[in-house]
Amino acid sequence: MDKLVFSLSTKEEILNSIMIGLGESFVVPFALALSLPLNFIAILSSLPVFIGSVFQFLSLYLTKFLHNLKKLVLFSALFQSLVWLLFAFISYNIITNSDFRAFDLILIILFIVYFVFSMLFNSFWNSWVSGLVSRQNLANFYATINQYPLFFQLLALILAGFILNSFFSNFIFLGFFLIFLLAAIARLFSTYFLVRIPDSNSLISNPISLRKYFSNNKNSKYIKFSIFNFALMFGTYLAAPFFDVFMLKVLKFDYFTWSILVFSSGFIKILAAKYWSAIIKIFSPKSVLIACISAISLLPIFWLFTKDPFLLLLINIFSGFSWFGYDLLRSVYLLETNSNQTKIINFSLYQGTRAFGMLLGAILGGFLISYFQELDLDPFKPFYIVFLLSGLLRFLSIFLFVDPKSNFSIFEQKKYFKKIFYSHLLHWLLNQKISQTYFLFPIKKIISRSKPIPK
Repeated sequence: MDKLVFSLSTKEEILNSIMIGLGESFVVPFALALSLPLNFIAILSSLPVFIGSVFQFLSLYLTKFLHNLKKLVLFSALFQSLVWLLFAFISYNIITNSDFRAFDLILIILFIVYFVFSMLFNSFWNSWVSGLVSRQNLANFYATINQYPLFFQLLALILAGFILNSFFSNFIFLGFFLIFLLAAIARLFSTYFLVRIPDSNSLISNPISLRKYFSNNKNSKYIKFSIFNFALMFGTYLAAPFFDVFMLKVLKFDYFTWSILVFSSGFIKILAAKYWSAIIKIFSPKSVLIACISAISLLPIFWLFTKDPFLLLLINIFSGFSWFGYDLLRSVYLLETNSNQTKIINFSLYQGTRAFGMLLGAILGGFLISYFQELDLDPFKPFYIVFLLSGLLRFLSIFLFVDPKSNFSIFEQKKYFKKIFYSHLLHWLLNQKISQTYFLFPIKKIISRSKPIPK
């Protein structure tokens, strides 16, 4: 059963990632091609994710009417495909009719609908498929099926950029029509593999209410984890949206250097996937999760001590490795329960607190940077203050997660992290092919030769 579910889920996730690379990643560039104002772009980038997370709680009520998780997964996936068909239709309509004044409202509504069904799909799919995989293989399952989709998502991004830049430079909306149509087709094909996944464990016999969920002491650890998750995302997004601004506007990196730094974090996740599944087998999931959070807390503070692109590249690689471990472990942690209904609520609560923390953190971070910039400080200081606050808030969030009665002290967390990270990083360096092991050094030379953006 595990092998069958793994094979079908991996193929489905690959097609799903292709859809994200071709579709979701290019909605903001589509809005920019429509010459929509920057305020609208900011809303388009944040509001759909937040509303989608809030609407995720609809999954609790949908299960009362339709008790089959597999049907709910297929329903959500088909609606995602429909949204990309509508995006393709808008692009085609712009080609034939240059008047697109009403498309700004339609665009944001469609993107909100997409994220609503995306969040619903994630809740239903995780609750259903996790029950088909044996518990001892759950961490390895999530680590492995996330490895290949990341690679295909990057390929889809490159393909879509190539289509827009090369073939349709003078007919840009024809290019958008093609990539959105391909995104819809990829999502439609992914449902074929969803249909073939066994239907067992997809029924919900006794849906529970939120009141019953919160009153059950067995769920207190998941509620506590959601509170911690809000605090971690709030601290993270106090700084996260502004690293790009810091690199491009303050450090004056060119776009090639910036793209390598951004790409490195995602690329290392592809390489790190199989190692994290091995790490979890050696150490307890909770100790590894705490170690990842401790590492994540240090990331923004590292930016205070260097302006060198190569050192920042190493920090981003460290970031990708740490965040992948956290994302993997929190998925396993939320799926520990045997109840499908509880799993749905766990993921809904997680996504809701995550989105709310992201929204509030980004708003406060932007306000703080603007405030300190008005004081005519050194251009680096407003960002350094926010980065330092972000690191401290991330670290403090650990105490919302760690049980005071737990045996893990801060010193033991450091000990665990040293064992986990350094031994496996060394193992990775010694066992990769030469082209993978030493790829950092030619990049260092390229970055050192790059020119800053003209003022």
